[in-house]
Amino acid sequence: MMASRLRAMLIALAVYAAAVAAYVAYTYWTSDEYRAATHYLAAKRLLGSDGGRHTPQPQLLEAYRELVFAAQRLPQAKFLHEELESLNWRFEEKHWRLPPELRLAADAQGAAWQQLQQQDAPRFAVGLRERGWDPESLAAGPGRTLAWAGVGAVGIVAALAAAEYARRRSQSQGHEAHVQTLERELVDLERQRTRSRAKRP
Repeated sequence: MMASRLRAMLIALAVYAAAVAAYVAYTYWTSDEYRAATHYLAAKRLLGSDGGRHTPQPQLLEAYRELVFAAQRLPQAKFLHEELESLNWRFEEKHWRLPPELRLAADAQGAAWQQLQQQDAPRFAVGLRERGWDPESLAAGPGRTLAWAGVGAVGIVAALAAAEYARRRSQSQGHEAHVQTLERELVDLERQRTRSRAKRP
């Protein structure tokens, strides 16, 4: 009986965990906005507070690659292409060679943005939060959701534990009531025997 209840609790937790994972995947991990945000924030970390002015070449190249990935997932974001153009200028200023395939990938995303502009499609301007795209909040979303999911899992365990406690208490009370009934019946039986003995000549 105990094993079956433990199995039921584990199944409930597994279903809950699967539902949370599906929600996070649907809301964050598979969305272009979330993927772009993670690449964009990675690029900003690599560039540092000075926008890459004193960033070593390998690190600057990695930041460029991260911005290309972000632009591929969010081609309507104008500021991403502007940051890529700024890095193009940074490479030229330092006389560092930019891999041709990476430059072609950036140019392709720039062309995609130009095409979206000509189609008058919705696009992000320079502002981030003003246009509804907040990379920091997006990147923190899954962690925040999973933290609250942990609270929910604890709540499920607590609810199941409370139900089990209530069931056992009910059983205990029922057993105690049964014992008391038996004791009363024994007392009544003993009284009847005593009376029957007293009536004998």
